[in-house]
Formats: sequence, structure tokens, C-alpha cells
Amino acid sequence: MTEEGSSSSMSGCQDAHRDPERGRPDMSKARERSVSHMQMLCAVVFGIALTKMLSSLMQEILRTGLSLDFFCQHYGQILVFVSFLFTLIPFFHGALRYLDMSYITQERHVQSYALIFDFCVLFAEAVLFFVLAWLSFNRDAFYTVLSVLLVLDIGWVSLCRFTTNKRPWHRSSDERPYSDPAGKEDPGFAKWAVVNTVALAAIVVSVWSHLWSSEVAKNVILMSIAVARTVYDYLSVWDFYYPPDDIPAPRPAPLPRRAAESKAEEKQSE
Repeated sequence: MTEEGSSSSMSGCQDAHRDPERGRPDMSKARERSVSHMQMLCAVVFGIALTKMLSSLMQEILRTGLSLDFFCQHYGQILVFVSFLFTLIPFFHGALRYLDMSYITQERHVQSYALIFDFCVLFAEAVLFFVLAWLSFNRDAFYTVLSVLLVLDIGWVSLCRFTTNKRPWHRSSDERPYSDPAGKEDPGFAKWAVVNTVALAAIVVSVWSHLWSSEVAKNVILMSIAVARTVYDYLSVWDFYYPPDDIPAPRPAPLPRRAAESKAEEKQSE
């Protein structure tokens, strides 16, 4: 590439990030890219964790062959994989969606310092998924780390309310769709904390108590907890994961009293 072509390409790239009306750097685009860089890093770690889990399972399949004996010998690891997958998807989806709504689409107003706090927590959760992938052959250790992940998420969700710099919007208002009728906080956060707390308690009891005499029942119950947590998560806060486009239009301003009275008189005269 010639020097002239390189300079024109660089100038074109710079112009793409400038406000066309003022000729100044587009800071909203700069903030969006800053958040996107952090999202990409989290996505890479989540992807590595999923790759590790899949590779561990595939190595066993290639070693023993995909047969009935494989399912009988490794059914525990298969159920752990199902739990891993059902937990990773909403955590990955929710993490990126939360960063979008807080820092890109501005559905929530947050303090600027909250970005590094949110990123550190979400990155730590991604790393824990990588640890979970390494523990796929050890059921009790896997669900113990999963419990740590839920504790971390509960703590983070509980602290999210302190990073906002404005009162959340009412769902009934015409501005934004995300807040509860009382205007206390985004309803998805409270539901996340509740469902994670219930799942955490169920996992701890199932792993560390002698409630289940059969190992098969114990494996199935633990997997069912992870699956049920995700199903409830998506069903209860689907508007968060996939925002609706039917945001109500602003209500028209009320007519002045005199104009309304004159119109009423005209209708009566007709």
C-alpha cells in the first residue's frame, strides 16, 4: 500500500469517529467501543471455557466410542455438561446485555466508575466458567464452584442499585420500559437474586447432605436445578434479554381548558 493510500485510509478511519456536524471526535462512539472491547474479552473467556468443556467430553467419546456403554459409564459427566451449558448461556447473554443497556443503549443511567466494577465481576464469572470446565469429571467440586459463581452473582446484582445515578424509569412511563411499578430498581435484578439464591440453596443441600441415597438421583436432581434456574430466568425477565419494540408512544399534551370548552360547545351546537 502506498503512503498516500495509507494516509487516506487513516484519515477515513478518523473521520468515521467524528461528529459530522461539529467535526469533533464522536465521544459516544468512543464510549461504545470501550465497552465493546471489554465485552469481547469476556466473550473470549466464555468461549474458551465452552471449548474446554466440549474438548473434555469429545476426548472421552473418541477414546471409548459413542455407545451405550459410554452413556452408562459417563452419564454423570454428560449431566454435568448439560448443567454447564444451561448455566453458561444465560450468564453470557445476560452479561453482554447488561453492559449494552447500561453503557451503550442508555436504558439505565449508571456512574462512570461502575464500568470497571461491572467488568471485573463479569470477567471473574467468565473465569469461573473456565474453572467449571476443568472440573467436569468431579461432580461435587463442579457444583461447589457453581455455588461460588451464584454467590458472586447475587452479590453483584445486589450492589447494582448503588451504581445508578438517577432513579430508574417506571414501566408505565413513556421514557423507558425497565423498572418495577414502585420505581425501586430494575425488576430483573431482584428476580436474578431470588432465583440464584433458591438455586444456590438447592445445590448446597443436594451436594453436601445425604438427602439422596442414589447417585443417579443426585446427578439428575443437580442437573434439574441448573436447568430450572435458567428456564425461570428467561421466562421471568425475557423483556431484558430481548427488549420489546412496543414501547408506548408519549401521551398527547392536554388541550387548554378554553379550547376544550369551545370544542365541546361546537359539538353541542351541531
